[in-house]
Amino acid sequence: MTRILHTADVHLRPDADERLAALEAVLADAEAAEADVVTIGGDLFDTDGAAERLRTGLRSVFSDRPFETFVIPGNHDRTAFEGDVHFGETVVPATDDPYGDYGVDGTRIVTVSYQPGLTDDLRVALEDRETYDGPECLLLHCSLEAPMAGTTGDEDVVNYFPVTEMELAQLDFEYYLAGHYHSQGRIDLPNGGAFVYPGTPASVTRAETGRRAVALVDTDEETVTFRELNTRYAAVLEETVMPGQEDELIEAIRSRCERWRGDNVAARLDLDGFTERGESTFRKDVLSATGDLDVDLDYGVRTVENLLEHPIYREFAERLAERDDIRADTLGDDYDLEWFHEDVKRRVMEVCTELASEGRLS
Repeated sequence: MTRILHTADVHLRPDADERLAALEAVLADAEAAEADVVTIGGDLFDTDGAAERLRTGLRSVFSDRPFETFVIPGNHDRTAFEGDVHFGETVVPATDDPYGDYGVDGTRIVTVSYQPGLTDDLRVALEDRETYDGPECLLLHCSLEAPMAGTTGDEDVVNYFPVTEMELAQLDFEYYLAGHYHSQGRIDLPNGGAFVYPGTPASVTRAETGRRAVALVDTDEETVTFRELNTRYAAVLEETVMPGQEDELIEAIRSRCERWRGDNVAARLDLDGFTERGESTFRKDVLSATGDLDVDLDYGVRTVENLLEHPIYREFAERLAERDDIRADTLGDDYDLEWFHEDVKRRVMEVCTELASEGRLS
């Protein structure tokens, strides 16, 4: 039957070379996977203006490919494909109203161009489409009722083409190839169809962490698989520094950076908490642990003196110490008062550090 490689939300911009590189990686992966067709589920461009500036340069990217690429407009590039515009010899701008109907090697691909929502007219048109002897795919750009685990990028949850699982199931397609949310995921709909978000092929926000992927549909095998790309992705290590545990954290940072090394990664360290070392000294230790890896450091660490002088810490420690003095008088030499005071200090610091990291102790 048909092998369909699906992506979406490339968000091409003239000043974002990593996104163009991601598009080229997607097309190269489609060739490696022996795909019969590529689908782009909206927002190929970040703006309509970006489409105007990049269109001529993209013609070579989409030339000499052994497959066609079907592209629908999204909410970011809703007018980019209007008129007699040329994006490359293998690009099919699917702007048909109310929907497009294309056959590819025994599979029907139905495309929905920019719409504010699933109107009654569109619903009826899709439900009344001619019968087809083969698997059917619906290509759309929508806000599903339940976002995938992870991020929706900078998109609002329901601001564009809100649709429910049941509404889609009633349209009765085998595959629903979607765009709009920026994290990958699959949902099996009540009719047995597979709904797929491929996620962005390159991270467009810092929240889109983890390696990026495309979705490969094989209608003969009736499978949907995610194929990882070697494209730009965001990664973050968030840690709270505990006083006295700086060495362990430095080692954890060094280990994580070694794992990131060699990847096409936009790495970030997000650190808060308190250190027994000087703030500048510990920051230098952190940067030394990253080696030659380019890392964005969000450094919110403070010296432990800020914690020890905090009224909450001092009151808590004093009350525990007073209580312990009473126990020491009762138990006599069997009680290690010095050890207990140090243990109290450690525990109170840990609690206060956690409260500070949660924004509950300023």
